[in-house]
Amino acid sequence: MEQKNKSLANVPIVVMVITVLIILIAPLPTIAVDILISLNLIFAILMFLVVSKMRKNDVFSSFPIVLLLFAIIGLATHICSTRFILIKGTTFDGRLIRAVSFLAGSSGGFIHLTFSFVILFGIIATHMILTYKVMKRISELDHNDFNGALDGAFKFIQGANKMRIIIIIVNILGGTIIGVLLRHEAVNDVLKTYISLSIGNGLLSVVPAYLVTIAAWCIVKRENLR
Repeated sequence: MEQKNKSLANVPIVVMVITVLIILIAPLPTIAVDILISLNLIFAILMFLVVSKMRKNDVFSSFPIVLLLFAIIGLATHICSTRFILIKGTTFDGRLIRAVSFLAGSSGGFIHLTFSFVILFGIIATHMILTYKVMKRISELDHNDFNGALDGAFKFIQGANKMRIIIIIVNILGGTIIGVLLRHEAVNDVLKTYISLSIGNGLLSVVPAYLVTIAAWCIVKRENLR
């Protein structure tokens, strides 16, 4: 019976590993990226609403593992969408990223794009600060399985934040090199394309992560009052 329970406990890990491998390796259609991004955002909103309505953390004892799975799949989705952007460039047809990129300033000039780029990194920076605050608060709480698992999940999220910055930089620099040297496109057009797509991609990655981190902050605050 005990071995059966251990096997069942490993099921989410196996599913997560398979899902991440499919996202990173399989030649998915662009519509699949749109679906993954949409699910990521919807899940983050639902988690935020559920946690904000909870009065006791015991109701959501599996939150740390759910948080870790969300963070890993979210990062894998960001890497996958970046791969599509680098490969397709100006022909990239991801609707969600294109829509957010348009709103962020792809329809305007470089000043508008620069402003949107600063906003993106401002959001990432505030998310990193909030992540640090959550980790600091967790370290002040009583040591138990829940808080230990939550601390482990946030160590991964802290690393994912740094990876997110690297991905954005690689997207812009790599895309510019590919566009100019391999596709022989104009530098201004290439920069505008990859900066705007990187902004859209980055926002769709960091906003869901930010919402879930706020949810975790609520849980940690409640845990501190117990």
